[in-house]
Formats: sequence, structure tokens, C-alpha cells
Amino acid sequence: MAVAILLSGVVGVADKANAGFLATTTAISASPSPSTTGGTVTFTVTVTCSDGISCSGLPGGGFQSPGGTVTLQDSGATLGSITLTSKNGSFQTTGSFQTSALAAGSHTITAAYGGDVNFNASTGTTTQQVNAATNTTPATSTTNLDSQNLTKTQMQGSMTAAPQSGSTTAGAVSNAVGTQLGGGQQQQPTPPPPQPLTKSQFISLMVGIMINADQGSGLQGLPSRPGYIMGSLSIKTDYTGDNKAYDKFWFSSQDGVANYVSSLGIDPTKPWTQLSTAQQSTVQKVLGDFYSSFTSGANVVFVPSTNSWLGFTFQNASPSSSGRQSNYADEQPSAVTRRANEAFAQLGDGVLVTKAPGKQYLSGLWSVWADISGAGFNQSAGGGLNGNQINATAGIGYKLRSNVVVGLFGGYENFNYDFAALEGRLKGNGGTLGTYAGWAITPMLRWDAMLGWTGLSYDDTASTASGSFTGSRWLFSTTLSGSYRVRQFVLEPSASVFALNEHQSAYTDSLGTAHDAISFSSGRASLGGRVLLLTQVQSFPITPYVGFYGDRYFASDSAALAGAPSAGFGDSWSARAAAGVSMPLLKAGTLSLGGDYGGIGANYKVWTGTARANVPF
Repeated sequence: MAVAILLSGVVGVADKANAGFLATTTAISASPSPSTTGGTVTFTVTVTCSDGISCSGLPGGGFQSPGGTVTLQDSGATLGSITLTSKNGSFQTTGSFQTSALAAGSHTITAAYGGDVNFNASTGTTTQQVNAATNTTPATSTTNLDSQNLTKTQMQGSMTAAPQSGSTTAGAVSNAVGTQLGGGQQQQPTPPPPQPLTKSQFISLMVGIMINADQGSGLQGLPSRPGYIMGSLSIKTDYTGDNKAYDKFWFSSQDGVANYVSSLGIDPTKPWTQLSTAQQSTVQKVLGDFYSSFTSGANVVFVPSTNSWLGFTFQNASPSSSGRQSNYADEQPSAVTRRANEAFAQLGDGVLVTKAPGKQYLSGLWSVWADISGAGFNQSAGGGLNGNQINATAGIGYKLRSNVVVGLFGGYENFNYDFAALEGRLKGNGGTLGTYAGWAITPMLRWDAMLGWTGLSYDDTASTASGSFTGSRWLFSTTLSGSYRVRQFVLEPSASVFALNEHQSAYTDSLGTAHDAISFSSGRASLGGRVLLLTQVQSFPITPYVGFYGDRYFASDSAALAGAPSAGFGDSWSARAAAGVSMPLLKAGTLSLGGDYGGIGANYKVWTGTARANVPF
């Protein structure tokens, strides 16, 4: 590439005694000056008539410029020649010569004008400095193929590793949120077989409830009747098929046992301890009759429960086909809080009032979790890209409310991708920090989102070229998922999307080639779901699942190279199948093992295996 910078040369004056009769001067300049080895230098030569007014006294009259030949020499060695064409109306003639053969060093270039029939010969000189070239050829230049391939390997490898890490990290966080908020896949070991509650045990239990209520202070809802022995209890069924299905134990001033007790001359508003022995015996008999009526002759089953307000649940020893089970569904507070904040609602005249809802208690406010994933990538088309990577993610979540979770997470990734067509390999690793939130909008609908930042270190090779550089990546993901139980199955449809942006630093490779900083964006939108089976093996619950998803990958970058093989996820459609199993871990945790097979319908294949653990505390 020539730059029109002209340096004046040394002017020589011809001897009029030579060929013509008019004197001339010859000037030579070079561009660029100095130059580098291998670069093109343009020498410009100008021959001018220098005989003053005599220059116009040519045969025929008028002005005419010098013609003939100029020979260029480098320290005596001929470089080439320039042919000058005479022009009317001018005192001078200009010509140029180009060469890229100059070696490094200082060169004395001489331009020797040979004269013609009108003009005498003359010479001019200039000094040209040629510097040894430093290999700063851009990676897009065809003069350095290995450096070009180095950039291609960098782009294709990192644009494959980044989406895989994004998918793994987003999935780990979403799973952690779902587990802490309560998903259909969570089962705990079956409690010990329930023990039948005899009639005498039932009566003692109910009398104990009355006495405990009598001893409590500040009973809510009963300011005028403290210790009211015939409070109202409502035991809600677990059977979700009938939202109006309630098994009610009630003792009200208008109905049931209390009404019957009143007919016997016993004041139902008196505390249990103020009843006479005979009256207490009468109430116990009424409770026994109620027991027999409720159970229809079968034993009531007493089931210990940590989620029950009373610490137990009732169910018929011979449950109906609906599988209904009566229990107190409040989470268990302390005994002091139970007496202070939980009581029977005030009984309205002529109205059956159920037990007042208690204060909401949260168990397992915190949860720690970990996710380890290994993936393999294979693409025979587009130059043969193959690789593997490991992602480890761990975090801690906190329940702000029973249906809202926030948390922090960290992660590590390590990857290695080979590009056969480019004789290239990209290796890298990085650490991630981020935050997330989840919201159970309804018991059957959940939303979560996360934001993370990753710092990366890369090593890149392509045949004889190699280089190292750093990168930073931002990742955002969000998921909307459902959970619907149908008998022993749980259906979990979901829609999710993650997007990332990565910036990589500039560097100079081992061949001296400078590589510019690049940036790219990538992501994936997914739609699908999975089906879980709630089952047990020898009383130990396990939850196998299968899933299927449609994936749409998208990508863009700032340094696309012509001729680069199309590799990685790129902009593509594909399908993905998933399978695995979940089981209890420790007292209340969950362990999940699973795998994905992606790239169905695309020109690449991805295998992923994952182990996940989540433990509340």
C-alpha cells in the first residue's frame, strides 16, 4: 500500500556537453519512508528543464518537457527503469516505479536520466531506510493462516462452551428453587405404620385437649368463655378431589355434643376442671358415643405428624376409596406459642364455626444445595467440533415467606474443545457468582429468575499458533413452571429462557499476530415438561421422571470470519430428552440423579449427566 509522502532527493545537474543542449535536473522521492521488509515502496522521479528561458527555444517554438529513460539503481545495482513521455506546454516530466524487494537496512537509490535530443542527462539520489517487519498482520489476513484459525477456534469453542454452561447453571438454580418451594418430586420416607386409637385413648385425648385449653391463657376468640370445653374443631381432608370435603369434630352451643350435653343439665361453657366427677363421666360417655358414630365401628388410626397443630392426625383404619385422611394441617409451633396464638374460634349463635386459622409458621427456612454436571459435545459436520465440560454449582436459599425464596449461588466450570478442521483446541475455566429469586404464584404455578457473572481464563491453540486471553460473561435466566398431580403422577410443564453476553480481551499470539477483543451473545428458549411417578420400593420413596423439550438456540458475535466452518449451537432448533430419579436425602433433603440427551434433529449431539442435592435446615 503506497502512502503519498514525497521526500526530496539530491538534485544532479547535467553537463550541457552531453546529448542535448538544454540542462536538466532530476529529483527522486520514496513513499513510504521509512518502509518495512516485504512492503511496497513507490519511487517517484521528476525531470525538469533547468535552462531558464532557453527551455522555450525548442525547434518549432513553445514549451516541451524532457522525454527518454530514467534508470533506478540501488547502490549500483539496477532496480528497474522508467520511460518518460515528453509533453507540450510543460517544463518537467514525472514517472514512478514500485518494488517490494528491498532488504532491511539503508539504501542509496540513484535515478539516472539519460537525456534525449533536446535535453541533457542528469542524476538524483535519495536514501531509503528499510526496517525489518514485526509480524503484526491482523488475524483476518491471508498471510497468516494459523493465526486466522486461532481466532476461529476461539470463537467456535467459546460460543459452544458458554451456552452449555448457561443451560447447566440456569437449570441448577431453577431446580433448587422448585425443591425449596416444594415440588411434586419430593417424597419423604413413609412414617411408621399408624397405631389404632382405642375408644378410651380417644376419650382421654379429647379430654386432654379440653384441659389444655382450660389451662391456656388469653385464648383468642373466647374472651367471655375462657376454657370453653366444647370448642369447635375442623379437620381438613387431604383429598384434593373435593374441596368441600371436611370431617368435622364439633361441640357447639347449638349442635352436636354440646347441645346434647346441655340437654343433660351440664353447662357447656364451664371449664373441664369445674365440672363434677359425675358431669365429667357424662361428657366422656358422650365422647365415646361420638367416637363410635365417627368410626362406624372401625378403629380411628392415630398418626403422629410434625405438621399437625396437635402433633397427630386421625384417619379411619379402613379408609374409603377416595383415600381421604383427616389431619390438622398447620405447621407445628412451640407449646407456648400454641397456647398463646392457637385457639378455637368464637362460636356464633346458630352458626357452626370451624377452628380459627393459626399464625403461619415456616419450617426449613434455609436450604443449601449443590449441582454437579458433566457434558459431552459432538459435531461431525462443520469441521468436527468435539469437547467436554464440567460445571459445579452450589447455593443457599432463604424463605422470605412460605411461597417466596431468595438466594445466592457460586459455580465453577472447566471445558476442553477440539476443532479437527482447524487443528485447534480451546481450553478454559472460570468462576461464577450470582443471585436468584423464586415465587410460588399458586400451589401449581411457580416463577424463578437468576442473574450471574462469570470470570474466565482461556488457552487457545491452532497448529503453530497459540495464545491466552481472559473473558467475562453475564447470564440471565427465567422459568415459569407448573405442577399438577394426577393420582401417582405429577405433570410439570415449563417454559424457560436464558441469555448471555461474553466479552473476551485482545491478545497477541505466539506468532506475533495481534487479535482484537471480541464479544458475542447467545441463549436458548425452551418449552416442554416432564412427568414424575410417585412410588416406593420397600417403603422407601423414589420418584423417577422422564421429560421432553423443544430448544431454540440463538447467537451473534462481533468478529465473524469469512470461511470459518459453522460449528457449535449457533442459531438452531433441536429437541432434548431427559430422564432421572429423585429420592430422600438425610432427614428432609432430596437427592436427584439424571441425564439429558440434546441436539435431536440438529447436526450436533449433547450428553449431560447431573447429580443434585438439596438439604433444608
